[in-house]
Amino acid sequence: MGPAKRFNKLLLSAFALLALLPAMAFAGSNIVRPIEKTFDLDGISRIVVYTQGGFINVTGETRSNGRVTIEQVFRNASNSEADYLEARIEKTMEKRGNALHIEFKINQSRRLWSFFSGKPSVQFNATIETTKEIDVELHTSGGPIEVATLNGHVQANTSGGRMKFRDIEGSIKWHTSRDPIEARNINGDVNLSTSVGLISVSSITGQTKLSTSGGGMHAHHMQCPVNGGGPILELKTSGRGIAIKYL
Repeated sequence: MGPAKRFNKLLLSAFALLALLPAMAFAGSNIVRPIEKTFDLDGISRIVVYTQGGFINVTGETRSNGRVTIEQVFRNASNSEADYLEARIEKTMEKRGNALHIEFKINQSRRLWSFFSGKPSVQFNATIETTKEIDVELHTSGGPIEVATLNGHVQANTSGGRMKFRDIEGSIKWHTSRDPIEARNINGDVNLSTSVGLISVSSITGQTKLSTSGGGMHAHHMQCPVNGGGPILELKTSGRGIAIKYL
């Protein structure tokens, strides 16, 4: 290879490296801006949460107030791009009658693009610590949902994300468009559905309805008497198998 060809090859390599540097600088980097607020739950019997992407975790504890932490996670964004996005976030954390309403979403009427790093985006991760004696209604446009140790009714919906529920004294109704659902130690009626994903339940004492279009089912230690009346156990799947143990 002659000197001219070697020079041209080195020049092309240098240009390729320079083009990659901005993307490398932003790749995998997140800017997290948390918001934390404590609420007096006197007179509050229900918590309603809507988030545009991100996880929702709710834990019941022996306490009289509630603590809400929202992580605003800006992905592939510089500080100035995060500022731009944050200015367009619609934030709601307020009491409405007997309910505490929490809603975080981004106004997408204008979109922000970065030539080198791709499209900056934001998601909202919600962590809620509350009294055990409360109902919850949870919605996220994409992300996992986990609920534990509540003495109340639970309704949850996600467009995509794993769902896990345990130690609930009350009825539950959950749906995810994809990904698995796991529920254990539920003292109440259960209605679970997923378009794609495994449903695994154990130690359920109420009427149980499970439905999946493309996944299996595992049901263990179910308190559903056979041939003697009692809570209904209804299982539906369009694909894969159903395993029931220790009724």
